[in-house]
Amino acid sequence: MSTSNSTSPPSHIHGISCLVNDYDALFCDLWGVAHNGVALFPHVLHALRQWQDHKKRLVFISNAPRRAYAIAAQLRHMGMADALHDGVISSGEEAWHALTRNDKDAPYGQWGKNFYHIGPERDHNMFEGLPQKPVRSIDACSFILNSGPWGDLQGSDLQGGDHHDLHAYHAILEQGLRQKKPMICLNPDIDVIRGTKRVLCAGALARSYRQRGGVVSYHGKPYPSIYAMAHKRINERHHEPIPKQRILALGDSLTTDIAGADSYAIHSVLVLSGLHKAPIGNSIDDAYLAQLAQTPPTPHYVMTQLAW
Repeated sequence: MSTSNSTSPPSHIHGISCLVNDYDALFCDLWGVAHNGVALFPHVLHALRQWQDHKKRLVFISNAPRRAYAIAAQLRHMGMADALHDGVISSGEEAWHALTRNDKDAPYGQWGKNFYHIGPERDHNMFEGLPQKPVRSIDACSFILNSGPWGDLQGSDLQGGDHHDLHAYHAILEQGLRQKKPMICLNPDIDVIRGTKRVLCAGALARSYRQRGGVVSYHGKPYPSIYAMAHKRINERHHEPIPKQRILALGDSLTTDIAGADSYAIHSVLVLSGLHKAPIGNSIDDAYLAQLAQTPPTPHYVMTQLAW
């Protein structure tokens, strides 16, 4: 079932206060909505405190390729107290649970016991408790675990070049393709805005690998399984189950956040403080709202920033 608002333009709202009577829970994106990778956006804490004061629920859904506890720690460092939310569900956490399953339906039960990691050292918390072990070469691995570009070139298999330049990964991806090594992508995002700079994500590497014939398994938005995890978390902490029609998703990406909300059949808000900020600045006019309605999935609402 689709809930995309494709027949009419989305509504322009100035904050979530106007929706407080219509929804009981938020599935809120982090990077591009709550923070810019460096610091929280100015009005976020006030908005979420007001939401909580109205006895509403909140789960953060992130395509960060790391365990949820590591992301919660990052949020605390930015000034976001654990008490303001009901938890973090990340693409990394979803993948970790899938990798550790040992039942007969385990999704990676036949993928082997060794993986080659493409990604920065900060994502190594993903390795903790896995039955599979990291190896240092494509030749020795059973599959590739892709969490994004390397944080630096030291210790990587890049032969020079910018680690945020997709072309720099051509040789290592080609090696994996020749050996028919499948890939697990821990972050479907193509890119994000860090501070004021657009940087590459794991999804860009995975897209290139798949376009050239590689097998790729994805975790995170826009796939409905991560929304189901968030819904389960909300219901575990609520006095009664919250139906989908009372859940609202906030995100800055049409291709992951808005498409993901549509895949899970919940309403959505496009927040113009991340990926979709640059084309229109800080103004939302009728022409832009009409343009959004032309190419589904279309959000139900649009706002410039997460605010009350």
